[in-house]
Parts: sequence; C-alpha cells; structure tokens
Amino acid sequence: MTGSMFSSVGTVDNYYLPGYTTFDAAAGFAKDAWNVQFFAQNLGNKVASTYTSAAQFIVTETVLRPRIAGVKFGYKF
Repeated sequence: MTGSMFSSVGTVDNYYLPGYTTFDAAAGFAKDAWNVQFFAQNLGNKVASTYTSAAQFIVTETVLRPRIAGVKFGYKF
C-alpha cells in the first residue's frame, strides 16, 4: 500500500499522485531435494504512476510493473 503523494517539493511542475495498493502471492511445495514455487505480482493489474516529471517540457511517468506470474524450480544438493 502506497499513500498519495506529490512528485516534487514546491509548486512548479508538482503533480499529485494518488495512493494505490498491489497484491502479491506465492505458494509452493518441496519433496526431498526438489522444490517448486508458483508466484504472482500485482495480481489486480493495478496501473499507477510512481513518479511524474515535466523536465524538458515533456510530461513523463514511471508506472508500476504490470501483472506477472511464474514458476520457480529448485534443487538442493
């Protein structure tokens, strides 16, 4: 959970960034030396700006990473 904020200090090129919440999850199991884990990040696929700037008179934004999911495998020897 990230609360609302302003992109810079002062009043020139100062953008309001509303708060947002993301959810991650992971589950896995292990047997003997093997393990496997399923994971997902940003489950709600929230789109939010983490930083906004107007340097060089061009408004640019850094946004959250989109939803990703994957599998991790491991072996201990």
